Parts: sequence; C-alpha cells; structure tokens
Amino acid sequence: MGLAMKDLANSSSEQWQELWLLVTQLDLMNPADMVETHGGGRRTDGIIEIPLTSYHPTISRIEELLYDLNVVQDVNWTHWMTQISPDLIFDAQRIRISSLYDTVCLLTGIIRSERFGSGAIAASLSNGGFSALLNRLRILIIGSDPLK
Repeated sequence: MGLAMKDLANSSSEQWQELWLLVTQLDLMNPADMVETHGGGRRTDGIIEIPLTSYHPTISRIEELLYDLNVVQDVNWTHWMTQISPDLIFDAQRIRISSLYDTVCLLTGIIRSERFGSGAIAASLSNGGFSALLNRLRILIIGSDPLK
C-alpha cells in the first residue's frame, strides 16, 4: 500500500539531512532531559491546573521538519486502523519492519495527538517508539542505516 496522500519531500533535501542529524542527536539524549512538564494538580485555591509539556529544542525542530517534509499527513484513520493495530507503536520489533505508510501513519498520530493531549510525544519518547519510528523512516528514505 503506497502513500495515498501527498508525496514526501525530495529525499536529498537539506531538510532531510537536518532531520537525520537531529535523529542521531535524539538517540544520544536521555529521554528525561527532553521533556519538562509544568502544572497539573490542584492549586491551594482549589483550581485544577492542566499539565503542560514542553520539549527540548531538538524535539521541537524534529516536529517542524516532519511537517515541512510532508511526513505528517492526512490519514484515513478508519481505513488504516482496520489494516493494522495502533499498538504497533509499543512494539519495537514490528516498527523495525514497518512499511513507509505505517511509519508515516504512526508518526502522524503521535504528532497530532500532542495537539489533543499534552504529553503524547513524551510518552512515545519514554517508550522508545518515537526514536524507533524516526530511525525506521531514515532507513526507508535513505535505503540503509547510515549508522551501521
């Protein structure tokens, strides 16, 4: 199944090169150093604060590049979810063999989920799914893992 939406940006662009550099940096970082959560809980005056998650600039730039490179796409979730379980995100072995379409769908899901509930990217950073998907994307776009 190919990408039915818009094509990914030219794989030799400077933006792809920047993304791969950031993915390498991400792999070397401690997940705890990439995320900061503020708020949440109840204040002394009884008001409940909604937690807000902020990310290391590396994560923010990766997110921007995923939009710029057309990795974040319009996905027909109903069709896609009948073909594959979204639980794939928690299965690093299956991520390593996922198709380009599934990789794009999962990355899109993570990025878009952040808009609906702060912390979606943080959860995928802590379980290793975000990094695994970015590395799988690199292999699918470049054709091999440049780190091996």
